[in-house]
Amino acid sequence: MRIIPILIALFIITPFVELFLLLQLAEATSWQVALLTVIVTGIIGGLLARQQGTMVLRRIRATLAQGKMPADVLLDGALILVGGVSLITPGLLTDAAGFILLIPFTRKHLKSWLKKRFASKFHIITPEPRYRDIEFEVKDDQQKQDE
Repeated sequence: MRIIPILIALFIITPFVELFLLLQLAEATSWQVALLTVIVTGIIGGLLARQQGTMVLRRIRATLAQGKMPADVLLDGALILVGGVSLITPGLLTDAAGFILLIPFTRKHLKSWLKKRFASKFHIITPEPRYRDIEFEVKDDQQKQDE
């Protein structure tokens, strides 16, 4: 199964890479700079996730008010959620991934790529109209009087 290697990478390998990168940053500068970097990116990421999330909620409401399905906006919301969680997680690699997901310009390109990648994997089937074969006969006033 392909999901197992991905989960292994996410939950086992990524923390070791993050720790290595933070130690390299601390060695190149100081531990205070490394710690401050983690704290500042977490704060900025939280604020950006909140702002982008609020915008997405407004777009969802507007789309629903028009009677349309907000599928595209929901994908934005999912990417913002993942980006926000990535920024809250301490580390340089996850911070970079989080910012990529939260910045609208880069998120747009990633969203386009995801749609192309998964378009062949999902098939949307809509039901046919139930009353398609009903015929209507309109009678005018003259025909009503003849009857």
